Order: sequence, then structure tokens, then C-alpha cells
Amino acid sequence: MKASDLYAHQKSYSTARSKAQEAAGLRPGWGEPYIAIGDLYMSTSNSCGDNECNKKYGIWAAYDQFQKAKSVDGSMAGAADQKMAQCRNYFPTVKDCFFYNLKEGDSVTAGGWIGASTTARFN
Repeated sequence: MKASDLYAHQKSYSTARSKAQEAAGLRPGWGEPYIAIGDLYMSTSNSCGDNECNKKYGIWAAYDQFQKAKSVDGSMAGAADQKMAQCRNYFPTVKDCFFYNLKEGDSVTAGGWIGASTTARFN
């Protein structure tokens, strides 16, 4: 995780994610790597799209990572719940995505370096 943090500070986001995933693989049942990946997604989401709708795909992907942290590591539930609540504050409205023909529950892929599949969610 220290390597992941170092790469994140250097803005080498893909490598930071890879290191966090490696840490998760070395220590199953540890939620911290998923929190770190979710934080990376949240902090870079706006640069991973070109409209008000798809810039939020990274927020949905972050939400997925926080859910995963909570599901694999009960001790992370409080932190994950707080971060999921933060994500919900940034979910787009249905109106934001209306012209992109996107509906609640649709499967999408976050753009840019994130490249993660996620599910559409709205406020």
C-alpha cells in the first residue's frame, strides 16, 4: 500500500491501482486497498469524461470499490459507508444524463485511465 500511495502522489494512477490490487491479493479480507482505489477514482473522475454525465462514471466505480471494501472487511464498514455517502453527493441527476439515453441500472464503463465497468446511479 505504501507503493500505491507513492504512485498516486506521482499521478501514476494505473500503477497505484495495480499496487493496491496486488496488496489486496496478498492479504485477502483486507478492505484498505479497495478504499484506496475508490479514492483514486473519486479524485480523478472529472478528468475521465467529456460531459456532465460520463464524468460521473468514475464516481460510480468508486462507490463499487467502497462497497467491496465493506464486503470483504467488516472493520472498514464505517469508513466505507462515509465514502459511499460522499459518492452519493456527486451522483448526477437523471436530467444530467437524459440526453445520453442512460437509465438507472444501465451498465457503463468509466473512461480514461479508470476503465472500470459500473452501474448507473442517480440522485
